[in-house]
Amino acid sequence: MRIPLDSSPYDVIVVGAGPTGLFLACELAMRDMTVLVLEKDASPHSEWKCGLHGKRGMYGVPLVDAFYRRGMLEEIFQGHKTPSHCTRLEVQKADLSRWKHRLPLSTEFHLPAPMYQNQLEDMLCARLEDLGGQIKRGVEVKSFEQQDDAEETSVTLKTVDREYRCRWLVGCDGEKSNIRTKAGIDFVGTGPQFVNYVAECDLADPESLGEGLKPSANGFYITPSPGTVFAMDFSLDQQDTRSITREQFEQVMRRITGREIVVAKLRSCTATANDLRQAAMYRKGRVLLAGASAHHHPSLGGAQAMTVGLEDAVNLGWKLAYTIRGVAPSTLLDTYERERYPYAKEALELARVQIAANRPTAEGKAIKSIVRQLASSRENTTLLLEQAIGLGRQHNLNGSHPLVGYSAPDVVTDGGRRLGAVLESGKFVLVHFESGECKTEVAELSDKSSVLESVSCLPQANLELGAMLVRPDGIICWATDSSFNIEEASAALAEYIL
Repeated sequence: MRIPLDSSPYDVIVVGAGPTGLFLACELAMRDMTVLVLEKDASPHSEWKCGLHGKRGMYGVPLVDAFYRRGMLEEIFQGHKTPSHCTRLEVQKADLSRWKHRLPLSTEFHLPAPMYQNQLEDMLCARLEDLGGQIKRGVEVKSFEQQDDAEETSVTLKTVDREYRCRWLVGCDGEKSNIRTKAGIDFVGTGPQFVNYVAECDLADPESLGEGLKPSANGFYITPSPGTVFAMDFSLDQQDTRSITREQFEQVMRRITGREIVVAKLRSCTATANDLRQAAMYRKGRVLLAGASAHHHPSLGGAQAMTVGLEDAVNLGWKLAYTIRGVAPSTLLDTYERERYPYAKEALELARVQIAANRPTAEGKAIKSIVRQLASSRENTTLLLEQAIGLGRQHNLNGSHPLVGYSAPDVVTDGGRRLGAVLESGKFVLVHFESGECKTEVAELSDKSSVLESVSCLPQANLELGAMLVRPDGIICWATDSSFNIEEASAALAEYIL
């Protein structure tokens, strides 16, 4: 990776060293982009990123796919087999056979699985360092300006003590994004509907709350283990804060439960009153948004917001890198918003349904009852699971083959490598199932070797494919059931690569 001089611009500056910003920086650095991550917090360490408060459920099969295709999956899961923050759907009822092209991983890896934000950030920081990327902490962007007439430098950022220049700026700085605000991009949606509490505490009467999920007149609470309380309060008496006192939390629990709960000791507590919002646009000139800067979800269902943000990074990374390298058409970056916006919107809609169903009202109880009835059948459980964790997701891409837009099956090449390992290069992959019979035609694409890799596989009966073209993010963008056709493959590649 090129090390920029003080007078040279970075290819990309990413603002925000959370999971989304770090993963995006890795995706750029692996493609030889000069990347700088600016983070306003001076230290990466925080009690709110580890332990109870840092636990996240990895939602989304597309994200599992992405980590697998970067060789990071086993390190992230670290042998965990038990799902965390999983939807209450009866997963065993789902018809998983309908997704025959899924990655051949165990069922446990298809479900939300536990990870901790501090561990994920540590892994991504180490990966970014290995790739040559840079992180500067304790740096807050005060302003930035886009220079439309400059050939080399397009954005100048100002901090307290210096200026930074870059070709592209990406805001990954959270729901209160400074970059989004200064870019003049509206954050459209609704205000807080509830306050969510996560607490480590000792009660004077440990049996007073009972076990499991308990609905109440003002919300509900869960005691998954001794000394741990999750509570949802619809009264909205408390705003976002990480400095809840013992007395405040005691009053909250009394309000929610309707009983004289006594909190003997409060070790830690967070209160989050989350908006439900989405940026009006994901790009304005040379400024892009990803993660919570582009969409903000409540903390229902674990870490859906973080999952959607990490998926943003996978989609944007290769497109931005190829645009900077000049090997992609100018329209490629437009597909980032077009492809990612609907999934964030879908996640927000799912969150609104969850909020409505959990309201302590007659309407909320009716919604919850109907959802449970609908989820009792195998077909509806399958559909709800597909929406909740992205099984069977299909991007709306050009192409007539029914597999176009789906995540590629993890086929085994003639050399014994799985497609997931081949995709670790971050390139397009042309897969043909004719055992070398079309090598001459494939050779015609040799001028694309910097962005394209070709592999052959033995024909696989359950696929019945002749060939497929897979994007760097693992999505099939062209496929054929018949013999390999160089003209068709070239035309599909030309939508992304000059």
